[in-house]
Order: sequence, then structure tokens, then C-alpha cells
Amino acid sequence: MQKGGERGDRDSFNYAGNNTVSIVVPARNEEERLPSLLRTIGMQTKKAGEIIVVDDNSEDATASIAVRSGCRVISAGALPPGWIGKSWACWKGACTAEGEILIFLDADTTLEADALERMIQAYGEKGGAISIQPYHSIRKPYEQLSAIFNIITMMSTNLFTPLGKRLKGEAFFGPCIICGRSDYFTAGGHRKIKGSILDDVSLGRLFQDSDFPVNCYGGRGVIDFRMYPGGLGDLLEGWSKNFSTGAFSIGIFSFILIAMWITGAYSITVLLVASAVGGSAAASALFLYLGYGLQISWMLKRIGSFSLLHILIYPVDLIFFLFTFIRSLIMTFFLHSVTWKGRNIKTESDRGRE
Repeated sequence: MQKGGERGDRDSFNYAGNNTVSIVVPARNEEERLPSLLRTIGMQTKKAGEIIVVDDNSEDATASIAVRSGCRVISAGALPPGWIGKSWACWKGACTAEGEILIFLDADTTLEADALERMIQAYGEKGGAISIQPYHSIRKPYEQLSAIFNIITMMSTNLFTPLGKRLKGEAFFGPCIICGRSDYFTAGGHRKIKGSILDDVSLGRLFQDSDFPVNCYGGRGVIDFRMYPGGLGDLLEGWSKNFSTGAFSIGIFSFILIAMWITGAYSITVLLVASAVGGSAAASALFLYLGYGLQISWMLKRIGSFSLLHILIYPVDLIFFLFTFIRSLIMTFFLHSVTWKGRNIKTESDRGRE
């Protein structure tokens, strides 16, 4: 795992190798992705004590697949007022879990054979809470459009920078979270952040506010996933949801750095086009353009199996990012809702007015 950063230490933490482990998988209409995750869980060098799949009112075979795989299946039931679906499913699973260690996994993730062992080892060394951003496995051309979003997701944590531990972490990675059951309920768990669209950001801050150590890692070689495999519309809907409030949920320092980085990328692209038309400073503009492209490609190599073509075509990524970001702003401040997995979710700006 690639280390991002941490907050605090707990000298009193004493890891015992026989601690029981409960894996909690919130799942809504995941019949196509869930089998891969359950298969890789079954291949682990260290076994979990139990696997809990929380069926969040699925309209497909999610529940029956989990039952056939030997999982403990819980029905999430009706979504209570004020709750976001994933947070409710995670809370239900955690309340049912019997293990001393909780591992929350998204249904679209898959694990390497020693992933569980390495996660538990990292938790044993650090305590508190650990989150891992899965390595993004790209299989179809449209998935390349997630490039800039993935980079910004890593940037927004404050932990994957040259300053390392000197910056306070701003967020979790939602697809994979490991924590102690006792710490989870002491902090308040998903119940405390039940209405947050960005549950990963809110949960990370909740642990920090409770003075528990927070550690973030990149998941290459441990855990991976396909983001939004349902097509371009799925990808657009997913990133619109994540960025509908995300830009205003990160710390001001991260926001400024990300804004400067994005502005620089757009400016260099405009400079290259202008120099090509005007014939002046073309060489300098091309040098800067390729330099930005190499930087983007280097970052993407650590995040997922993105194409090297991003060195040259990253303006396409920027255009798609800008379009999605503007769409997100419209949803947040004018429509006051986003759509995800068949549900209309009120944005947090709208909740604040209620």
C-alpha cells in the first residue's frame, strides 16, 4: 500500500492477532459486481470472522447472490428520514457485526489474496481508522474520463503531497475503511453523519474530531475497483454526485492548491493554442504543455491503469471535468438534488435551508 499520511498515535493500542473481523458490504443493485468481491474475499490468506452484506432495497439478485456465497444478509429496510442510503446500510451492518475490527468495503471492489492480512496488520500497527483508495482498473475507453477526478480525490485528502504528515488529513476514502468496532461507536459512526452525501469526508473528520488516529493509503497491489462500469451516463451521474458538494467540503488550503493546479492546466492549454495560431512562443508553450502532461501521467500511474495518452490528450479530461463540475453546481444550488442508483438525494445546501 502507498502511504498517504496519518494523524496522531495511540500508544495504548494493543493489537491481538486473534481479533475477530467483520466485513460489512453495503449493496444496492450490485448483482453484477458483488460476485467478484465475494470470490476474492473467499481467497484471502487470512479469513474474516463474518461477511455481512446489507441489501439496500435492491431490485435485482443482490441478496440471493450473497446468500448463496455464505454471507450473512441483512435487509436495510425502509430508508429513515434524513439518512443517505449508503450510510444507513453501513450503520445497520455495524450494529449487527460481532467482530472487534470492522472493514467496510464497497461492492465494486476486489481484493488481492493477502489484502485482508495486510489491512489488519496496518490497523494493528496504527489503530484508529484506516482508509484505502482502491487502484482504478480501466477496462473501457469512456472510463479514462475519470482521470482528473481521481487526481483531485487524492489531492483533496491533503496527505499525498510533498508536505506529507505536516498537513492535517481532510478525508477518508469511502470504498475501504478499517476501524475498531469500539472506536466506531465511540465516534458516533455513520449515524453521526447520516445526511452527508460525502460520507467518506464526513466520517474521516468525525474520527479526527474524536481524536482517533486517521491513516490513508493508496491501494495499488492490495485492492482495486472499476468506477462506474455501467456506461458514460453512470460515470457522469456518479461524479456529479461526488462533486455536488465536494468542492466546498475540503479545507481551504486544499481548495486553493487544487484550484491553482486546475487553472494552470487550462492556462497552458490556452497558451499552446494561442501560440500555434499566433506563431509566437510555440516552443515554450509546447514544453509547458508536455510538462503538465507528464505530471498528470505520473500521478495517474499510481492511481489506476490509465492510458499514457493522457500526456497528450489531457485537455479532453479537463473539458469533461469542467462540464461535470458545472452540472454539479446546477444540481446543488438550483435543483437541490442529485440522482444516484435510482434515488433522488437532497444536496446538503438544500438540507441547510430546512
